[in-house]
Amino acid sequence: MPELLKRRSYICTLETVTPLHLGSGDTRDDLLPEIEVTRNGVEEARKPAVAAIQRDNGNCPTLPGTALKGALRRSAPDGGEALCGHIAPQGRMGALLLRGARWLSGGDGTGLPFAGNATFVHARSKIDSGRGTSESNKLFHAEMVIPKSRFEWQFRLETRGDIDRLEELLLKALAPWAEERGIAIGANKSADLGRVRLVENTLKRTDWQVEDGRLVAQEEAQMLPPSPPAAEPDDHLTLLCKGPFLTLDPDAKAAKGDGTPQLSALRHCGDPFVLATMVKGALRQRLSWLLACDAFDPDATPPTGDGTVIRAPSEAHRLSAVERLFGAAGWRGVLRVSVTETAREAAVKSSQVRIDRFSGGTMDSALFTIDADHGVRLELSFWLDATRAETGNREALARLLDDIRANGLELGHGVTKGYGWFRAEEN
Repeated sequence: MPELLKRRSYICTLETVTPLHLGSGDTRDDLLPEIEVTRNGVEEARKPAVAAIQRDNGNCPTLPGTALKGALRRSAPDGGEALCGHIAPQGRMGALLLRGARWLSGGDGTGLPFAGNATFVHARSKIDSGRGTSESNKLFHAEMVIPKSRFEWQFRLETRGDIDRLEELLLKALAPWAEERGIAIGANKSADLGRVRLVENTLKRTDWQVEDGRLVAQEEAQMLPPSPPAAEPDDHLTLLCKGPFLTLDPDAKAAKGDGTPQLSALRHCGDPFVLATMVKGALRQRLSWLLACDAFDPDATPPTGDGTVIRAPSEAHRLSAVERLFGAAGWRGVLRVSVTETAREAAVKSSQVRIDRFSGGTMDSALFTIDADHGVRLELSFWLDATRAETGNREALARLLDDIRANGLELGHGVTKGYGWFRAEEN
């Protein structure tokens, strides 16, 4: 006689640690105001397209089960075969069945651009690897879930075998989720975006027993995933900008004569809002420049470290040191950069006047105000993928960080005008 089906169901709360984008493949044109663009000499108004996140039938953000199951498979100790199943050589269904996570509450979006309905809009621009500045007409936008948004997640184990062993594997797989910075899902994992964590003391289990030929739920019990050993980054860097620092807030609106600054710093709950995507772009350009200087040939064109497309792991040898560390099409870089803390000493407003480029004099009625942050401190952590990192990757990272410790790093808006000049502090 076959064994009876055993079932245990679980419920917990997940919280976003960093901004999260799980794309739906669609775009939205109702999130940003119209802008004036010129095409073929003709000016026209249009609304920028924004890459949309996945939402449920109530129009609330959702974490799809496919993304959560993939992340759980990566954190499982046995590769996730017992819990999630496998395809080859013979397909087998796993014992874990899960739902997508349902939105419970949104985080505090104070200061974030175009915040509303638990999300905000994040603008990014492609960096020209040769100059280290933004490329023309390469600005794009993505809808992001606000940090500290919470979701309810339900899943269950079903098996005719040893359910206690499966639960042990499940709790080990959930252990990294319970860490302070959790695990990464969604886009831009290497820039530390899309990190979610299991909220403490929210994991609960319900046993099901067979009574009169049917499964009946028993009393709910609280569960605790095992505490994993604290993971340490491969390196750490503290950057301090004693002067002004500015990342522009695209949602800031200034009306003529009302005293509102024409250029305002982007802040979240009063602190400078700095994502690792900005830092990674500057780091990538710096390493490209350093390696080009090391191999300088006056008769050759310096490599840009861009353009390689990888279609299989066996092609990884084609990657440059920059691409291997920071990524290329078809290859996720082995380096993860995390901005673990941002702080400032003060916000300072300054007035400036626009200069006529032809006469070199000041322009009439062209006085404007900038609201920038001063004394900004950034705490950065660097993590190398232990399963893919090679000796050359560690040497390239050391070369990069040694140069930053010696010469600093420029970040944000207006670096050619003295803004965002960071220097490294001794840890």
